[in-house]
Amino acid sequence: MRLSLIVPVFNTAPFLGDCLDSILKAAPFREVEVLLFDDGSTDESCAIAKNYAARAPQLFRLLQGEHKGLSAARNRALSYATGDYIAFLDSDDLLAPAYFSRLFQAMEKAPDLILLRHSVLTEKGLSVPRRFSSPDPVKAALLAPPMVWLRVCRRTLWEGEAFAEGLWYEDLDLSLRLTLKARTFSVVEEPLYHYRQRAGSLSQSTGSPHTEDIFPIMARVLAVMEKEGALTGYHPELEWLFIQHLLRSAALRFAHRPDAVALFARLTDTVEQTFPAWRSNPYLKESSFPLRTAVRLCAAGHPRLLHLLSRGRELFL
Repeated sequence: MRLSLIVPVFNTAPFLGDCLDSILKAAPFREVEVLLFDDGSTDESCAIAKNYAARAPQLFRLLQGEHKGLSAARNRALSYATGDYIAFLDSDDLLAPAYFSRLFQAMEKAPDLILLRHSVLTEKGLSVPRRFSSPDPVKAALLAPPMVWLRVCRRTLWEGEAFAEGLWYEDLDLSLRLTLKARTFSVVEEPLYHYRQRAGSLSQSTGSPHTEDIFPIMARVLAVMEKEGALTGYHPELEWLFIQHLLRSAALRFAHRPDAVALFARLTDTVEQTFPAWRSNPYLKESSFPLRTAVRLCAAGHPRLLHLLSRGRELFL
């Protein structure tokens, strides 16, 4: 079995060396190819990537293109991947030393999709977020965070699939499609991926107009759910996905805006149109107090209070 690890690179020079070092510390060179796709960086990122590609050409392959965004970079790198399995790593994050060894153990069972756990790296160190799980592997995948770097998939599962270009939150509908296409699963409980939470990263940005991309992306998610008939068998899990990403994550990004009251109403309406009984969701009842608080403030239309309460707190976890 061979693994292709895709690392899109764009202006992450302060973190890229640590990222690539974590690959070197973990990688068995013969079974892994690392595709570094520089998306038109304007800082020293491309030079750093070139240096690593020169140092370990048997592992790293540098690809370059004009800046077109994360989704386009991932899509273009996918076309060069030759591995039996495809994995992703953001260029400011880190791999645990056991990442490849544990991953190859899971790959030996030849599942369609391998679900990973992650830890969060902040200035205070590493922490492992609580997550809901299930003995049902499809439910476990639906309950897990939707980031594509937590899902290692057979290359054949990617046939006909691509990231939505020009939109943020592109992992949401794609991770759902991959999960519903998969027939066999493996779950690795050990946190193998270290997600770096930092101010200014794409996932933490609040001022961009792209924050409103959550609405077309969730429309795509709903279309996938309806097409695959997933609402019948996985209603609570998919309801929870809508609650988390509209009434918590999107609400936190909108809370400081002058039009936040209208946006909060739109978020709540979007959930209630598909899941009118969402307040009784079992995962919401069992979730953390900060998360429940964020959801309730969004549904009640109190963006200013949510903004004040969330400042300096890790409600994004």
